[in-house]
Amino acid sequence: MGFFQSDFFKIKQFFFVGFICFNTQLSAQFNFIDTFKFYTSKESSFFVDFDGRNSFISDRPASIGGAVAGLSFQNVINIYAGIYWNKNQILSTETINIALPNQTTLHYQYRMFYVAATLEYAFYKTNKWYLSVPFQTGIGGGYRYTLINSNEKTDKLSHIFVPIEASFRARYYILDRLSASAGVGIRYALFSKVFSDQFSAPTYNYGIGIVPNVFYKRFLKKPYEKYKKLKR
Repeated sequence: MGFFQSDFFKIKQFFFVGFICFNTQLSAQFNFIDTFKFYTSKESSFFVDFDGRNSFISDRPASIGGAVAGLSFQNVINIYAGIYWNKNQILSTETINIALPNQTTLHYQYRMFYVAATLEYAFYKTNKWYLSVPFQTGIGGGYRYTLINSNEKTDKLSHIFVPIEASFRARYYILDRLSASAGVGIRYALFSKVFSDQFSAPTYNYGIGIVPNVFYKRFLKKPYEKYKKLKR
């Protein structure tokens, strides 16, 4: 069954408390509001990117896919929006009426989909390192299917939830167009009595990939600049 519920709760609290402590220290050193006003008054650049991460749904490992687009202000303040969904199949079991004659094991399949807006602040940036703290919120839908014989879907339960996610991300530039990145965070699914426990979980990501904006600079930058000139 994966993590026991109490252990899973402790892990979520650990990530949450750790992020709050880090953010409190950061706030003591920088005035974010002044920084936000300063950089958003500068010229922005458009970007598109993938924003996937690893997480858990109903205590099961989940791969969350994401595709976003937005504006970057000097690569310090990034504001973007996108869609997110679980890419892998999430199966779970629940036994009811334990030790009774009518004991039954139920099989479920979970799905999650949401749209969200993100504000990301890069508090440390050099030629090699890029450290940031994104904060995200949006709205989405959760689905739970009851399965018969582990594959035939019968009952469908759906409910709206509000995801709120905070994280810490680090990127190291190996080459101009290649970087290694990692991050940890916490996602809470609010305002859903049905899915708040199943969809609230730690998040993490790591990997090596192409630096964001490479696709944009190669294929979309010129059309976007022409569009901005036409608006003027």
